[in-house]
Amino acid sequence: FFKKKIQMNILVIGCGNIGSRHIQSLAEAKQELSLYAVDNSDDSLVKVVNIFNDVPIKNKKTTLIVTKDITEIKNEIDIVIVASNSRERAKLIESVLDNFDPMHIILEKVLFNKINDYKKFENLFDQIGTKVWVNQYMGYEFSFLSKYINTNDKFQMKVSGNWGLCCNSVHYIEIFHHLCGRLPLNLIDCSFSDHYNKSKRDGYYELFGTIKIASSQNHELIIDCNPNEDESIKIIEINTELYKLKDVWVSEHHNCNFISKDGKNFSERHYSRRQSERTLEVVESLMKNDNCNLPLYNYSSCHHLLILDQFKKKFIELGIDVNRGVPIT
Repeated sequence: FFKKKIQMNILVIGCGNIGSRHIQSLAEAKQELSLYAVDNSDDSLVKVVNIFNDVPIKNKKTTLIVTKDITEIKNEIDIVIVASNSRERAKLIESVLDNFDPMHIILEKVLFNKINDYKKFENLFDQIGTKVWVNQYMGYEFSFLSKYINTNDKFQMKVSGNWGLCCNSVHYIEIFHHLCGRLPLNLIDCSFSDHYNKSKRDGYYELFGTIKIASSQNHELIIDCNPNEDESIKIIEINTELYKLKDVWVSEHHNCNFISKDGKNFSERHYSRRQSERTLEVVESLMKNDNCNLPLYNYSSCHHLLILDQFKKKFIELGIDVNRGVPIT
């Protein structure tokens, strides 16, 4: 079992903004780690080495090895983090499983841009002994909301702002799914405007509109993304029979205001951690407990499949090419 091992071998594939922060966080581990970073970009590999070297306090025996070729890694790998874009992820997972037999894999969202890949990899993961998790971290990072919600109570949750409907909706679905006790979810309705933006990554796009989802016990989620809203502010509102909650998320802080039905009003402030502050906690939990707070693949796959086909239909209507898959990252 992991915790009996003196040294852990961890592979991060994709060393862009997210992948490099995974490495930054892991470099702070007190336990000795062998970190492997794979990317086909020289610039990304140089960047991740610099980030690793800049971590002030780390185990002196922890090492970072960078390469463009996964087959150059000959050691056994315990945990793999795949931080690529959605278009490359299926191919990279297959490469991982061709070369290693990891105990755990952590995937970034959006998982895949081809709908058929979701069931394909669900079947594959069921056949092997690897546990697969998805970095939809908001469910546990927003756990402060749980103390105000009894999953037996009906509630409505609304998310509004201008934060990337296509690439980030699954984060908010994960919060909702967490709060309603993992009840089955259904898509109720969705509508999109004809306005769309090109994503920061070339070849990807973002839509705007409203998505409505309900649990099997009629908890309701409304996701509303509007291009006219401030990109730096996200608002989460939750209404129950007992109170109203409004969480205004600005930068790294949640400013929560609660109003109870009897008129009492109080506020709380919560810090939202960066990726570089979260990864090590997740990996250490996997090492010690064979478990972590991230959702398992099957939950995440359901979140994606609620909405992915709706995005695809809208892109086709707008004349955007979907032959290589739904163009969201």
